[in-house]
Amino acid sequence: MLLQSEEHPFMLANLDGMINLNGKMCIFEAKTASAYKLDEWQSGIPPEYMLQVQHYMAVTDTSKAYIAALIGGNHFLYKLIERDNEIISKIIAMEKCFWKVNVLGGIAPDIDGTRATTEYFNSKYNVSNGLAVKLPEELISECEEYNRLADEIDRLTSAKDAVCNRIKNVLKENETGFAGKYKISWKQVISSKFNTIKFKADNPELYSKYLTSSQYRRFSLS
Repeated sequence: MLLQSEEHPFMLANLDGMINLNGKMCIFEAKTASAYKLDEWQSGIPPEYMLQVQHYMAVTDTSKAYIAALIGGNHFLYKLIERDNEIISKIIAMEKCFWKVNVLGGIAPDIDGTRATTEYFNSKYNVSNGLAVKLPEELISECEEYNRLADEIDRLTSAKDAVCNRIKNVLKENETGFAGKYKISWKQVISSKFNTIKFKADNPELYSKYLTSSQYRRFSLS
């Protein structure tokens, strides 16, 4: 269901559905997530989905929305989201600026690290021509920054894991603990995984029959 805002025509909403709630229409949005996202969904709503739903409420001029999520294939939950006019005003201002400056003005936005930007480049240049080229000298500083950030990520990841392990050492076999305002969970997660290596060894012809291939480009810097 694709809708367009009358007040701001540059704003569109691709809705999963609408619900008649006591005579008033409200939005319905459905999501799926991996089991690893269960804690995030139980403690709130992922920010990207909250912004998406607030955008939808701006387009449809509605005040409520329900978002439902199937997590790990077997855990269902739903939440009611109220309209937040402060967030919506910021969303409208940002989208209006993007429409005027970047779309109508023809100015490409700065390249950032958002998932949308990453997916755009992975899609636009998804096939390699196999050639090697000499790049401009100014790219050297970008390479150095990439390496610096990679080293920093490794250092911070190790420091974060160390903190996590110290907490686990105190929590031990307990599933949940409370420290001041913090709730700490270390839950048991059971998952099943198809053993493709064993299946291939036992049924090589059947494995080949149902084998599908995918293509992508792996980025590296050395």
